[in-house]
Amino acid sequence: MPSAFYARPRMAHWRHAPPIGSQVKAGQILARVNGQSVVAPFNGILRGMLKEGLEVFKGLKIGDIAPRCARDHCFTISDKALAVGGGVLQATLYLYQRKYVTSKPWNSPR
Repeated sequence: MPSAFYARPRMAHWRHAPPIGSQVKAGQILARVNGQSVVAPFNGILRGMLKEGLEVFKGLKIGDIAPRCARDHCFTISDKALAVGGGVLQATLYLYQRKYVTSKPWNSPR
């Protein structure tokens, strides 16, 4: 399961160094915010980062590290994400059918 890392200084623009999919070691510098380093909390593969140059604040999630070190996980959709997306699609189709296909729209009396 990926783990997040967070910005430390108060409010600033930030810059990151390693690209997505890079193997990182615990303590490695991943970004700089106002000259302060943001380091990897543990070994893994860098799975995601905020866009460089965005304004960040203390406690903001700025990236994910996957501890399993499988680089392809950085560029594929997880089973959990597929399940959530499938559920959203089913709910959307159900609501669409109730509203536009059936003879009784949402607001009609029964």
